[in-house]
Amino acid sequence: MARLPRRQAIALVLRHSGLSYAEVAAALDLSSGSVGTTVRRAESALREELIRHASSD
Repeated sequence: MARLPRRQAIALVLRHSGLSYAEVAAALDLSSGSVGTTVRRAESALREELIRHASSD
C-alpha cells in the first residue's frame, strides 16, 4: 500500500471499509465518477506490487 499514490491508497481503504462512492468522493474532494476509476487503478497497482513481491521470493 505504501507504494501506491496516496489518494489511490486512501480511496481503496475507504471503499473497502464500506464507504459509498459519494462518501469517498467527499472525503477526498473527488467527483463521485472519479472514485471508481481511482479505486480500480489502486487495485490494479496493488495487484501488480503483490505479484512483483511474490515473484521476488
